Amino acid sequence: MVLTVLGGVLTAIGATLSNVTPVSMRQALCPPRLQARMNASVRFMVWGTQPLGAVTGGLLVGVLGFRPTLWVGAVGAAFSVWWIVFSPVFAMTTMPEQVAD
Repeated sequence: MVLTVLGGVLTAIGATLSNVTPVSMRQALCPPRLQARMNASVRFMVWGTQPLGAVTGGLLVGVLGFRPTLWVGAVGAAFSVWWIVFSPVFAMTTMPEQVAD
């Protein structure tokens, strides 16, 4: 139960950071006339992969079983953030200037 609550708290924190920070950066970098296109493209790439994850999860449950699939998901979620943690973006302290239109 403790791990479930801790996982929920960490997921909520991660979701908040992953929503506020990238959107702010995209708005700072993208010219106003292209923001709708940029936002639609990002949302398509992020949310459009969710059905693929659902199908993959269903297939894994069928092959591996429920518990191993949960472990695969937990490890995958843990490693999914490392590409940004070790990138220059994670160390930024100020927002970049907006690109001239």
